[in-house]
Amino acid sequence: ELARNGQNIYPVNFTIYETSSSIVILALFPALSWVASRAAPGQHDWRRIVGVHVLAALLFSIVHIIAMVAIRKIAFLAIYDAPYIFTDNILREFIYEFRKDAVTYALIIFFISFGRQLAQQRRELTAAREDAKKTHRLTLKCGGRSIWINASDVRWVKSASNYVEVAANGKTHLARATLNTVETQLNDAGVSAVRVHRSYVVNTEYIEAIQPTGEGDVKIKIPTSSHLFPLRDEQGKIVSLFGLAIDISQGTKAIEELRKSEQRYRQMFETNLAVKFILEPQTGIIVEANSAACRFYGYSAEEMAGMSVYDINVLSAEEVHAEMKKAASECRLNFEFRHRLRNGEVRNVEVYSGPIDTEDGVCLYSIVHDVTDRKLAEAKLAESEERLAFAIRGSDDGVWDIDLITGENYWSDRCKQLIGYGPDEIDANAYENFSFLHPDDREVAKQALERHISHGESYDYEARILHKDGGFRWFRTKGEAIRDEHGVAVRVTGSIRDIHQRYEVAKQLRRSEERFAFAVAGSQEGIWDWDIVTGEMWWSPRLKELIGYKNSE
Repeated sequence: ELARNGQNIYPVNFTIYETSSSIVILALFPALSWVASRAAPGQHDWRRIVGVHVLAALLFSIVHIIAMVAIRKIAFLAIYDAPYIFTDNILREFIYEFRKDAVTYALIIFFISFGRQLAQQRRELTAAREDAKKTHRLTLKCGGRSIWINASDVRWVKSASNYVEVAANGKTHLARATLNTVETQLNDAGVSAVRVHRSYVVNTEYIEAIQPTGEGDVKIKIPTSSHLFPLRDEQGKIVSLFGLAIDISQGTKAIEELRKSEQRYRQMFETNLAVKFILEPQTGIIVEANSAACRFYGYSAEEMAGMSVYDINVLSAEEVHAEMKKAASECRLNFEFRHRLRNGEVRNVEVYSGPIDTEDGVCLYSIVHDVTDRKLAEAKLAESEERLAFAIRGSDDGVWDIDLITGENYWSDRCKQLIGYGPDEIDANAYENFSFLHPDDREVAKQALERHISHGESYDYEARILHKDGGFRWFRTKGEAIRDEHGVAVRVTGSIRDIHQRYEVAKQLRRSEERFAFAVAGSQEGIWDWDIVTGEMWWSPRLKELIGYKNSE
């Protein structure tokens, strides 16, 4: 590119450029390794994984560019005694560098994850081979489960894509492995196993006959429908076989039904959207977890198998047992815990557990429901109810509520107090059709409620309510309907305010005015009134009469 542009080529400069970049990448390698361990590709929560890697790639590029430029500035001053100019367009150069850094980041993460996976498989294979030499058994994995089979019981192994079928003890086990690894374990366990073509490994101890086909191949006969028992010498080598031939024609249908039942169970467990896992009740070790559990907790199936339930439970073992004991005393089958996810987030969960019979004994079958959002909603509701209760207690108004669906009425303690009752002295549901109102006011209240519900008019009226002392007191009633998604009123909530004093004052004023009118009418003297502020004057009829005028004049 420089040659095309007619510029000089300085090999030392390119050495500085590449060396500075490599130094920074090597310095950032531990951080990238940490990111790869926390967000390993292949985990079920792929949205979180993608988000983490996008953010990490951006941070990697920013740190890489800043540190790389700093090293180059130092190198140019030391070598040329001149400043290093990175670019005259920061945005353009950052986009250019970020494209390269993104590819570099992806390759590093891929090779780290791939190397760790290979190392993990190598460790597992080494451990399985050591176990085969000591205990003479095979260690196989299927999903999150580990399967142990006595090596001498294996009759044949068949390759099935990325899995193998292992026939032993009248059963066929499906395991994720290769023929090479199984054959190696069989040989380590002292079993004479041979490869047949590319698809089978056969235990030679069980071969009954070898028959040539005439085409260069042979047919190997291995018993599958009889119960054979090997006789071994002192070194554990099989020297003979004896067994019983059993008619299994009657049991074929039962076996097929059992196989279908097992298949249905596996589908219900593996593909179910609910979080499920099986654990040992004594140790709390997770035996198997379904894909929903892996997505929820952020671990792979292999990682969850072998973890303790106490690794994800925030509570200690003693506190977990205390919660289980409390649930038992309350006759509950569910437990409330707080579980920690792989990313450190803590979620509130309800766990439903029950015993289940497995080949390894009785285990606990647990179903986990995430109730974090429900708990938050309950907490907000409790807080809102507390604020409402505080507001009601501090208000002079009484609060009432009518459920139009059930007909149930609610009166607050203040509402009852306003009409002379204590909190437990009166039941709001005992009154129907506004029977607590004065007979002359009931029709007004009914029409106001009907207009509000049907036409949305303001629900605000004044009426007399029966007091505990037997009298009636004036109250102002206001309310608002709560409607469903179709606009139909389902309840009405409102308040009452005591306005009896206002009515009493108005009544007394009216009586006073009436008495004053009678006094003026019966007096022989003329009376006048002059409002100095407004200039308005009033003359009584007698005053007008005294000066010769009629009242109308």
